[in-house]
Amino acid sequence: MDKHPATAWSLFTDAAVRLADDPDRDAARNWLMTTLRWMIDRGDDAFIQEVTGGTENAGAARLLRTIIERESEVIVGLHYKGDTRLGLVAIPALVEFPYDVPESLVDAALSSIDWKADVLPGLQAVKSSDDSLRLIARFHRLDELLAIPLSALRKAGHSLANHAAHQTLVPSPFKTADVPLRNAPTFLRFLVGQRSVTGPALMPELSMRGSSLQQALRNRFDARCSVNVLRGGGFHDALYTAMWEYQERRLEQIACEVVQGSNGYPLTAAILTHPRQSTIPMTELRFLAGKNVLGRVGYRLHMRPVENMDRCVGRIGSVIRRAGIRNVDCATPNNDDENDNYCSAPRIVLPL
Repeated sequence: MDKHPATAWSLFTDAAVRLADDPDRDAARNWLMTTLRWMIDRGDDAFIQEVTGGTENAGAARLLRTIIERESEVIVGLHYKGDTRLGLVAIPALVEFPYDVPESLVDAALSSIDWKADVLPGLQAVKSSDDSLRLIARFHRLDELLAIPLSALRKAGHSLANHAAHQTLVPSPFKTADVPLRNAPTFLRFLVGQRSVTGPALMPELSMRGSSLQQALRNRFDARCSVNVLRGGGFHDALYTAMWEYQERRLEQIACEVVQGSNGYPLTAAILTHPRQSTIPMTELRFLAGKNVLGRVGYRLHMRPVENMDRCVGRIGSVIRRAGIRNVDCATPNNDDENDNYCSAPRIVLPL
């Protein structure tokens, strides 16, 4: 295939537009799925990013991204019943406290979870009806999962499929992420696994592990800790749905703290959008009192690739306004403008 981006964009966009106009066009769908799967297997992640981010047709871009995410998380694995379509699943868990807790303490508690006693019993009912189920015996961070290349996800799917069917708990094929730790009342972690995508739907025992995890954490924290296990499902859909739920929760908490500490001084929330220049689209948020950035600290928010930027900004702004900050500005950083107070002020950018 000609790997010049300009040529590839037109090929993929034309096929995606034809498919969007007529979803029953099997030829376009098969060509897209086969070619994108081939690119993932080759490890052409940078080129894939160019292709899916290079079209100006938003509908075609979203369709391309949806197909390629699906192809990266679903593989055909050998099974004693024959070839089986196996898909990665993500099960998000929101861990919340009534006060700020060091993240290192949360990670230490999660790493000490007894999987056989605290998690595995709830999976037995699922295991009996779906013997393709495998669960990685480690909690994963949002930043860690967002940074995994699509080709690495597909390789991980094959790696998990190679485990014997009776191994419900398997080691993680993913590397841990080195990210700044913080004190906060709310944390998001994910259980990641693999199961047949042609078998029964995810059962309550798999997606409702809140009570046993909550008790396990209470035993370690001796605190009023709550664990809300969100809807599990396909890997990417669950990842990004939980990402926004967590970001809105944390954004509301941070904005309320800013309002409480402002002593009635007029506040502005500056939402800084960046051009699509990375595989993990993101935006920054800063709070200002007058022209001064509060604490000279910014917060980083993630977005789903090819998400509608205006819709994301509106979503962020609505949460901020509900917290009591009425003035919300949106800007694009310009590092060459030293007079731009939003962009040139020295600051640390922290994850929410």
